[in-house]
Amino acid sequence: IHDRLVAKIERGSKACTKTRFLHTEPHHDDLMLGYLPYIVRNMRDASNDHYFVTLTSGFTAVTNQYMLEQLQGVSRWIHSPEFAALYEEGYFEVNNEQGRNRDIWQYLDGIAARNEEMRAEGAARRMLRNLMEVYEESSLKAIRDRMVELEHYFNSVYPGRKDPEAIQRLKGTCREWEAETLWGYFGWQCSHIRHLRLGFYTGDIFVPEPTVQRDVEPVLALLHETMPDVVTCAL
Repeated sequence: IHDRLVAKIERGSKACTKTRFLHTEPHHDDLMLGYLPYIVRNMRDASNDHYFVTLTSGFTAVTNQYMLEQLQGVSRWIHSPEFAALYEEGYFEVNNEQGRNRDIWQYLDGIAARNEEMRAEGAARRMLRNLMEVYEESSLKAIRDRMVELEHYFNSVYPGRKDPEAIQRLKGTCREWEAETLWGYFGWQCSHIRHLRLGFYTGDIFVPEPTVQRDVEPVLALLHETMPDVVTCAL
């Protein structure tokens, strides 16, 4: 099987036909830590196509202190003329995929320019977008009120406490942002990056067993959608 896969990849390279990879990972840093050099090697051939999917939300790795720092970043920018202009153009609408890509480009441009303000703006854009998505709010005033509640929550709870579902989702979107900036650095847009948030991953000490409908069918649907030639798994 290994020889056939290698032959297919090499054949696709020589014939300038795409070999499609579906890279899967349990958590948002497993691909990076597991076999990033292998991924980069196969990116060098422009005929190859790559999709990156994280199976879980990964929210348990996000600390309350980190969330407070992210909220402080939004507080710096939410009333700025820059954000007012973006808001008016519909930049922060939940389904605006191009806006999500622009969040990443803003952040990466800041790294390239060694400009902390540009990076901070990119991170604040995405955090504001995450708040609007999780709490289904489109009003900046409503989001600001929600941020006050969240700041009180993160300042008052002890580390390791199981968070309410909405906070789990919000923390999970921070992990997703990290993964998107990683693959954005290599030139991949959000259309090639997926976050399945499978339901077997919880904040409980004893997690539930995976089920077919909740945890298997979303993976099967992704396989049908992407039709990969090579499926990888980072452990």
